[in-house]
Amino acid sequence: MEVKQHTISSIVQDRGLDLKQAIYISKNAKEIEDYFAKYPHVINAFVIGLCIGGNAKIKVDLTEHTIQRGSLISLVPNSIVYPIEVSDDIEIYSLMFSFDFITTSVSLFKIELLETLRQQYVIELDDIQLELLYELYQVTSKYNYSENPIPEVQTHLFSALLLEIQGVYINANMNVKAESRYEYLTRNFFALLYKHFKSERSLQFYADQLCVTPQHLSTVIRAVTKHTLSYWMNEMVILYSKSLLKTTSLTSKEIAAELNFAEPTLFSRFFKKNTGMTPNEYRKG
Repeated sequence: MEVKQHTISSIVQDRGLDLKQAIYISKNAKEIEDYFAKYPHVINAFVIGLCIGGNAKIKVDLTEHTIQRGSLISLVPNSIVYPIEVSDDIEIYSLMFSFDFITTSVSLFKIELLETLRQQYVIELDDIQLELLYELYQVTSKYNYSENPIPEVQTHLFSALLLEIQGVYINANMNVKAESRYEYLTRNFFALLYKHFKSERSLQFYADQLCVTPQHLSTVIRAVTKHTLSYWMNEMVILYSKSLLKTTSLTSKEIAAELNFAEPTLFSRFFKKNTGMTPNEYRKG
């Protein structure tokens, strides 16, 4: 049976639900096990999750995070999520929505906050914030799956939940210290890498985009991250490859084409060099 990549539509369809708007909220906090806790995956939507129990270590794009009770997790479209360790008692309420939902349904929600979600994948809530968001998630989910929900009420409940989440992120962002020039360049390099890694793996390309020399960019990335530019470029390609191998039925040839490898054999060699396994061995493992 074909394994699908995660989208709002595919998850709703799997649940036998009728998608009436470009938003989805989990029915219970254990759905995380079905979709997000087993394999690397890509979700084509904004996702905000609230952990109410258990713990996990995950890698989002190229950064490792620890999740526990009270963690608020945000993902932007096409983030690569790699579960490293997930406890059996993990419980996460998740909210998925499209950019269209934000622009058409939540007039008070600040569009610029969506970029903040990329910069703060995981933040920790205090007890009061956790209790309030937990209650909002519960009532929104319960009403969404009631027998005859009124669309206007659904929209207002979703809006209330998103606006409260917005307040949490704004408050957290106010406490973030000013970044150095090196940190600024590093953040912008990774933003470019997430956008272009499928087609651009040239140091010169990223240096030109950031208006610095390749040598300077190399120095900055190594100083901030303790790894080379080549390491991060390869890591991004490998994480995305693993996601496609575990969550889609794409062949190695199709994945090689998507990642701009001239020949499928070049992709297979690259994958084995970096993982110790061929793509097919990883898929079957």
